[in-house]
Amino acid sequence: MVNSPDGKAYLVGHGASSPDSIQAWMLGDQVYMARVEPTVAAISDASAWEFYAGGHGATAKWAKGIANAKPLVDWTNHTGVVTMTYMAGIKKYVLSISTASVYPMMTHQFDSYFLESDSITGPWSMVTYMRYFGPEAYFLNQPSKFLAKQADTQAKTYDAFLMYSANFAFHSGSNPPNSAYHMNLQQARFPLSDAFAARLESRYKAEAQAKK
Repeated sequence: MVNSPDGKAYLVGHGASSPDSIQAWMLGDQVYMARVEPTVAAISDASAWEFYAGGHGATAKWAKGIANAKPLVDWTNHTGVVTMTYMAGIKKYVLSISTASVYPMMTHQFDSYFLESDSITGPWSMVTYMRYFGPEAYFLNQPSKFLAKQADTQAKTYDAFLMYSANFAFHSGSNPPNSAYHMNLQQARFPLSDAFAARLESRYKAEAQAKK
């Protein structure tokens, strides 16, 4: 909650709007998002939740009632278990998504990918798509407590840790090493563009000056 943009609790999950879609715990067509005031009473009250209803940033809309929910991300047969992390050091929201590599099989390899945005409501851009990561990795998440406080603007990288489980049914090797049916915690590093690294360097200098 420390990085909530408005003090509300946010929840993301995958699904599909078409009754003809094949939906599974690792497969869907869209990502949806809901939010609520973080009180015991409100979280337990379905009518208190608001659903993302379209738009981005300041123009984003929210509406009560799940029938009014609009996709945050829309990619047929390419969504699955999804988590969101706010990377305060670079002021980016990152979605970590795992999905079935072989539609619609749940016992084969999985693909994983990351999307980034300046706003919790998008728009979203692809960071990287990792084919057969794990090669059957799922429940990907990047714990906020393990994120670097700042990017390395000279090396143009940002360090994090990626947590996931893997290979519950696929037992032919591991990629990356040590990926298995247990909690995996892998060091992760995001390369930064020259322009983005330069913007971060200017921001860090301004923040340091403001503290003096």
